[in-house]
Amino acid sequence: MTIPLRRLLVLALLPLAVAACRPRATGMSSLPASGELDTFEDGNTESAAGATWKAIHEGTEGVTASLGVQPDGFRSKAYHLVVTGFVPPEAGQRALMGARAALASDADGSEQSVDVSAFSKVGLALKGTPGTYVVQLGVNQPDGSILPYNAYVEGTPNWTEFLLSLADFKYDSGTTPQAWSGGAVRYVAVYAAGTGDITFELDDLRFVP
Repeated sequence: MTIPLRRLLVLALLPLAVAACRPRATGMSSLPASGELDTFEDGNTESAAGATWKAIHEGTEGVTASLGVQPDGFRSKAYHLVVTGFVPPEAGQRALMGARAALASDADGSEQSVDVSAFSKVGLALKGTPGTYVVQLGVNQPDGSILPYNAYVEGTPNWTEFLLSLADFKYDSGTTPQAWSGGAVRYVAVYAAGTGDITFELDDLRFVP
């Protein structure tokens, strides 16, 4: 499968220098031991990690994105997340349009990272405008920065469940993609890789042993 690379997925994060993963503090919400990030069964945009899903629309003028929780879903008929946006045809690889949630947050809302070494896969269900979607993990680096590691899936109008090995996530900003080598994870994001009017739906996001 030929994948259109989105170099801006990297550029949007390179300026981000953050402290390395800190010890769990009082008032901190984090990814549950089960690995379940969000099934949206509670009908809101706050994940099981205590962080709120954010609509991402960055990189070039004219990119839009919004999100909300709607009835029905992949496994149940309760709720799921819907992301709607627009990417100008001329945006190419410069645009980011999708949704992101941190794996942990302090009482003041600041994002924190989580050790995911107990897990081997990322699971999610997706449907939407046909095309390629980027599943991204923001991974802590030894120097304290966060780099984006990407895996790719193909969306269709019907629900599809994906189980993505952590070993398949790659940092692909250079000529040779760098494979996953471990590290605490700050966030999970899903971005559309196409242009035009795009709608996609997410459910059952989780880390799997």
